[in-house]
Amino acid sequence: MTTTHETPTKTPTKPATNPATTTERDWIDQYLTFVKRIEAPVVRTTARMATRFAEYVPERPAFLASMPKVHELVDTGITFRKRVVDEQTRFARQMVKAMDPMLVRVDTVHPEPTGTVQTRGPVRRPERTSKAHAS
Repeated sequence: MTTTHETPTKTPTKPATNPATTTERDWIDQYLTFVKRIEAPVVRTTARMATRFAEYVPERPAFLASMPKVHELVDTGITFRKRVVDEQTRFARQMVKAMDPMLVRVDTVHPEPTGTVQTRGPVRRPERTSKAHAS
C-alpha cells in the first residue's frame, strides 16, 4: 500500500538567539510560527481520516434532530470566547487605569545623582539550626 503525502517545505529559521535576550515578543512569534507549521498537516490528516470514517458513521437519528449541529456549536463557542476575552481586556484596561497613580511612580526611573555611590547594607542570612544543635 502506498500513501501519497506532500514533502514538508523548509521554512527559513531565524538565527539562534541568546535566551537571555529573547523577548516576550520573540517567544510569541516562535509559538505562532510553530502552530502555523503544524496546522496544515493536521488539517490534511484530519480530512483524510474523516473521509475514510464517514462511510462507517451513522446519520443523526430523528430524536436528535433538535440538537445543534457541530458547526453551530463551534460558532457559538468561538463567539462566547470572543466575548469573554473582550470583557477581560476591558476589565484589565480599567484596572491599569485605576492603578495609574501608583504605576506612574513605579515606572518612573530617576537618575542617581552624580558623585554619590549608594551601597546596600550587609545581608543577614537566617541562622541555620541543625537537629544536632537542637538538643
